Amino acid sequence: MTGAARRRTTRARRCAPGRPPRRPQSGTRASPACRRTPPACSDARLRSSRRRRRRLRAPVAPTRRSSLLDPFAHRVTIGDVSGADPLLDALIGIVGSPNVLVDPELRAGYETDWTGRFHGTGRAVVRPGAAAEVAAILAACTSANAAVVAQGGNTGLVGGGVPRGGEVILSTQRLTAISIDADQGEAVVGAGASLEDLQHAARNVGWDFGVDLSSRGTCTIGGMVATNAGGEHVLRYGPMQEQLIGVEAALADGSIVGRVPALRKDNTGYHWEGLLAGSEGTLAVITRVHLRLVPHLTDRVVVLMAVDDIKGALSVCSRLRRSLDSLVALEVSFADGIDLVRNHFGLPEPFASASPVILLAECAQREGQPEGDVDVLVEQLGAIVEA
Repeated sequence: MTGAARRRTTRARRCAPGRPPRRPQSGTRASPACRRTPPACSDARLRSSRRRRRRLRAPVAPTRRSSLLDPFAHRVTIGDVSGADPLLDALIGIVGSPNVLVDPELRAGYETDWTGRFHGTGRAVVRPGAAAEVAAILAACTSANAAVVAQGGNTGLVGGGVPRGGEVILSTQRLTAISIDADQGEAVVGAGASLEDLQHAARNVGWDFGVDLSSRGTCTIGGMVATNAGGEHVLRYGPMQEQLIGVEAALADGSIVGRVPALRKDNTGYHWEGLLAGSEGTLAVITRVHLRLVPHLTDRVVVLMAVDDIKGALSVCSRLRRSLDSLVALEVSFADGIDLVRNHFGLPEPFASASPVILLAECAQREGQPEGDVDVLVEQLGAIVEA
């Protein structure tokens, strides 16, 4: 057989029906016969090639980074809103463009909590100025299936007021109205008013507010109700729930519930004060509250006592509560907590020798009362502790 005949026979065998053609080895050219393959062989190669191309071109779903990977940073990866957003247009129509913040620099203060450990990215910050605007914002967000984070003074320590996944941040900072009824000893207060502003307004007319916190300059009344804050004088006056006469709040569907001003005794409908105090924004956004005030006690004495153990501290607390009508605060601190504060601020030991337990007691009375002299209060405390 001649060389040309052998080549023709080999080419025919390679491309025979039902037999897949061999690929040319690397560095060699495919013969003209293999480029002109029979239909059956060509169809199989085309189908295989299409499947490979589809696999290569299949889109890969983006992987969302979980904030739980870093429990101390708590960051989210959703970026800024780009392009037209009908929800933002609706929010601007409700509160005006100056009160809808979308610029990252303007949002930054609302997206990090007081500790600096919790961060997030919000879709926008909206600042309503009235209860009707709060209700309209919630209705618009519900229609757009957009989550909402209610935020007051942003003084929390656990990230509860920080966005986690592109939510709309509803800030109550503009709801700051305060009205004092000096005759009844009551106040109607906007959810965004600070505790310090309420205290000043009440004390100017001889009243005070029963709950006090160290963050009084920035914490808001709405946030205090939502968390049912207790504060330093909870022993005497109770938490925020016990200061409520009435509450006004907006639900997710845009309806407004509650009554402000309210009656101290009202059995009509649900007891919204009990439901919303401590709900932390999960049931409704508080817009206004009606609060009871307490007499302003100007003469105050604060005493620190070193105690051997917690059992001894509880025994002293019991004697103080039974003996002193003027008692407004009792706080127990332990040695490790005291050492942490001392080392941070460079302070000396409160006593000559370290004590495992330190008890703080505060007494307060009206100015001008016979038993209200500061020296008398000090003597009473000393006598009870030594007994």
